[in-house]
Amino acid sequence: MTTTGPIKLLVAMLYALQPASRSLISPATDRLRFLPLHVAALVMLAACGLPGAPTQRAVEITQPVQAAQANVQPTQTSETQGAAAAGMITFTGTTSHHADDADGNGLFEYLRVDVEVSATQASTVGVTALLTTANGDLIAMGSLTPDANRSAPLTIADLTPGIQKLTIYFSGADIRALGAADPYTVSLELTDLAGSTIASTSFPVPAGEPQTFQGALVEIESIADQGISTDATPGFEQLRVTLNVKLLAATTVSLDGQVFGGDTALGTAEKTVQLAAGSQRLDLDFAGEALARSRIDGPYTVYLTVRDATYTSSTEHTTAAYRADDFQRR
Repeated sequence: MTTTGPIKLLVAMLYALQPASRSLISPATDRLRFLPLHVAALVMLAACGLPGAPTQRAVEITQPVQAAQANVQPTQTSETQGAAAAGMITFTGTTSHHADDADGNGLFEYLRVDVEVSATQASTVGVTALLTTANGDLIAMGSLTPDANRSAPLTIADLTPGIQKLTIYFSGADIRALGAADPYTVSLELTDLAGSTIASTSFPVPAGEPQTFQGALVEIESIADQGISTDATPGFEQLRVTLNVKLLAATTVSLDGQVFGGDTALGTAEKTVQLAAGSQRLDLDFAGEALARSRIDGPYTVYLTVRDATYTSSTEHTTAAYRADDFQRR
């Protein structure tokens, strides 16, 4: 059964849905924007009847993976054979893959797949690449760039005459989040600018343990708040929000927060710290004077954004029911 129609429909719907995904992210959180696309992709796949800048260090995941990398022979569809008959763009059948650990922290940001293509003339093509589980569940859409903060995958490639390599990156965060065992399947389709299929192929990819891939390095375990007083004057000088976090690896962490009373913004705070792997505590202090002068009683809503070197996550916290008069008005 050919999957051309569903794949085109999937891509069209993903780009149509993309703006709606902004609710899960902040301006620097484009990486997380892919999560609702992931959900949309699963829905569309089901509807279509498919089974559910440091120097980079390339690291082979396991010995079996190394053996599997040499000239994996993809299974080509009738569409590929049609393209070959036309003599324009074909897959040579040579593929390889490895995991990339760009920051050298022992976790892999991407699964990189290289696919050899032969073209008889210069062409601009659309590239749709899907990574799925053995059961056909979607793990990730591939991109032609390793930029984790793109709002959508890069899927346009310029081919030159001759044999060349298409390099496709699949997010390690998505592989880790799904947690499915390998081997996975890469499904690849090339289209012209009108959307007509030129060639398509699929092949298995052993990838190792999902937990060896890197998602957000900062996992928020709990959030608490308290009023802070450092002098003898009655009232709190600060509203402190405390995050208990777990770091999967050492990294620089930026924490930003905004506190609201209803729809009214009452203050902002931010900090950047270098943290080691393991359990850590992050305190973010908001000026109590702004809360006092607002005359708005709590509970307050605090919107928090946590950034590591690669990924960004957002959450919110509702404080205790402070009164505005609980804070100092200087």
